[in-house]
Amino acid sequence: MCLSTNEGEVVTNNTRAKDGGYRKEVRMSMTPLRRIRMERGLSQDDLGRRIPQVSTSTLRAMDRGDHIPTGRTLLHVARALNVSPAELLEGVELEQKVPLA
Repeated sequence: MCLSTNEGEVVTNNTRAKDGGYRKEVRMSMTPLRRIRMERGLSQDDLGRRIPQVSTSTLRAMDRGDHIPTGRTLLHVARALNVSPAELLEGVELEQKVPLA
C-alpha cells in the first residue's frame, strides 16, 4: 500500500517482513539529490558524466533514496552540484551506528 501527502514528500509502503508480519517503510518521494539535480536541469546521465569517480548505479540509488552517500562520494556529488554536503543530506534520517564493546 502506498500513501503520499499532498505535498508529495512522504511515501509509505507496507511490506511483508521475513517473519510473515508487515513492516512500514517511509521514504521521501523526492530526495535532496533529485530536487537539486532537477532544479539544475540535469538528467541522471548528465550528473554521472560530471562525476566519473561515482558509479552510475550509486548515483541512481542515491537519486531514488535507496543509498545514503558517505565520505568521498558525498563530497564528489556535492562539488559537482556546487552545494554543501549537508544540503544533500537535508531531511534524510541517518542511523547512528554504535560500536559494540
